[in-house]
Amino acid sequence: MKTGETRKIVGIIGGGQLALMLVPELKRFGAEVWVLDQAGSPAEKVADRFIEGNLESYEDVLAFGEGCDRITIEIEKANADALLELERRGKILRPQATLVKLIQDKGRQKEFYRAKKIPTADFVLLGSREELKAQVNFLPAVQKLRQGGYDGRGVC
Repeated sequence: MKTGETRKIVGIIGGGQLALMLVPELKRFGAEVWVLDQAGSPAEKVADRFIEGNLESYEDVLAFGEGCDRITIEIEKANADALLELERRGKILRPQATLVKLIQDKGRQKEFYRAKKIPTADFVLLGSREELKAQVNFLPAVQKLRQGGYDGRGVC
């Protein structure tokens, strides 16, 4: 940090293992690091300021982000509408709120890859068990929930 510069507050929405590793690195660059998550989250121990709240709550994410200069997410389930509003209010988000909203739906994410010619595994979007049963020629395959799945939850 240069003389006369104010210390930047970087907010991390989500306090899991990734935030636990990110906080010390941000501090090395002179940032003050705030974390929003439930009490007992791993990054609670290392954050300069830990705010207990719900990552999926519009109000909690908005209130948290208002105090930060820059914001990032540690987990994609952060309330994307609140992130969009924070950007509208001039906050710097990385990744941008529109990208967070995109990756929250794995089907839309895969369609985006295909439309932009970004290499990705073949996929089929399904809306019912009947549609799944009709895809026997696509097996073997990995099935993922479009929303809310992670690390084995909603993945088979």
